[in-house]
Amino acid sequence: MEISGFILKEEQLQNLESSIIPGTFVLETLDPFNGYYSSHPDEYVPRTVFLITNKKYSKEAIARYSRTVCKNLQIELDAVYSEVTIQHELYYAIRVFDFKEYSVIESIQRAFEKVGVEFKYSSHTIHSICRIKIFKVFIVHEDSKGIYSNLGKSKMFYFTLPVELEFDEFKQLVQKVSNNWTGKSFNAAQGFFFRKQSAEDVVRIFSNHITDEMKHLLVQKFLSFVQ
Repeated sequence: MEISGFILKEEQLQNLESSIIPGTFVLETLDPFNGYYSSHPDEYVPRTVFLITNKKYSKEAIARYSRTVCKNLQIELDAVYSEVTIQHELYYAIRVFDFKEYSVIESIQRAFEKVGVEFKYSSHTIHSICRIKIFKVFIVHEDSKGIYSNLGKSKMFYFTLPVELEFDEFKQLVQKVSNNWTGKSFNAAQGFFFRKQSAEDVVRIFSNHITDEMKHLLVQKFLSFVQ
């Protein structure tokens, strides 16, 4: 199934000052999946950057621009509309995920500029935990009721929460589960699925050590703290 929605999480960001259009406001993730890879230093770490735009573009516009950029540069590009909140100030961005080399970023920016995207210029220095909202299409398979495997990224899965939680409440829930979990380490993020007949609040779980048994045990552990 293809399901549209978003992921909401916090990650540490800092300015990227090289391999970009000089002066533009570009942020990179320092600790992807918030501590997971720092606990597993031998595993491959995907790169993520946020190209801050000068104004808000619709999700459809970014999708069309990304399609054109991929065609013009003849590359595969995971670039989607996103929002970054830094100290209560909201910025609009294009999130580029898991690119191969930093050297491609400037050419990606210039290709977006050619289709009309205006990037924000700033000397603002960032090195802090920021709240990130990423709007995307999820390619999933429903393994069992309310539990979905990510077919694009095999080390992720999602499950439905029966309650709506504010972001700070969700963070507290994750902390409770982590304190009472003896299995393999994981990273959790808050998510939302837009469905035709309903709307689903979900949890995104990432781990390179996911098993079917872990999926069900972890889901049960989360649900035990919300029911």
